[in-house]
Amino acid sequence: MKKLFKPLTLALAALLMAGSLISCGDDASGDSNKTLTPEDVYEKVENAEDAKIVMEMEITDFMTTTMTAEKDGDKAYIKMDMEMMGMSQSSEAYTEKKGDTIITYTKNGDSWDVEESPADDAEDETSLDAFQELFNSDNFGEFDKKTGRYEMKDDVTIEADGMTLTEAYIEIDGDTFEIYAKIEMEESGMSMSGFLKIKAELTDMSVTIPEV
Repeated sequence: MKKLFKPLTLALAALLMAGSLISCGDDASGDSNKTLTPEDVYEKVENAEDAKIVMEMEITDFMTTTMTAEKDGDKAYIKMDMEMMGMSQSSEAYTEKKGDTIITYTKNGDSWDVEESPADDAEDETSLDAFQELFNSDNFGEFDKKTGRYEMKDDVTIEADGMTLTEAYIEIDGDTFEIYAKIEMEESGMSMSGFLKIKAELTDMSVTIPEV
C-alpha cells in the first residue's frame, strides 16, 4: 500500500518544505497584470513559505485520505486522516528546519517522537518533478477568465509516479490555487481509480513546535 501514498506525500512535503512564497496576485516575473501560466503556479507552489494546504485523495470503494498542513516559514504542522476498508487512522506531526537539519516531531500517544535528518536529504525527496507535466502549458487550453481555470486538453494523459492523470484543471482565485486530476493506477494486480485534489491557500500561518 506504500505506493498509494508516495505521490501524495511527496507533493505535500514539497509544498511545505521549499523556499519562499510570492503572492499569486503577481506573476513569476512580478507583472501583476499578466495571467499566471501553469509553470508560474508550479514555481509558486514549490516555493511556498506560508500557506494552508489541504490535499484529498480518494480511491473509489477503497480509501479516502485527507492531509491538512500549515506552513510557517521553516516550521510546519501536518495532520492526516485516512479511511481504508472500514478502518480509520489519524496521525499528527510537526517539522522544523534548524540550520542544515530537519527535526520531525511525530505524535505517539501523549508524547512526541523526535527524529533528525539532514536538510539536503529532505530536499532530494520532496521534489514535485514527478508532477511537472501537470504544470506544462502545452497540456492545457487557454486560461478561462470566467472560471479562473486552465483545463487539461481532452487528448492529454499524464503519467506521474505510478498514476495516470486525466481531466485535470488548475484554478487560480486570488491567493488560492486548486489543482485537481482524476487518477488511475494499478496496485497488486487491481485497477483503481479516483481523484487527487490539492488546495493551497497562501496566507500567513503560525505554527508552534511542541515542547518535548
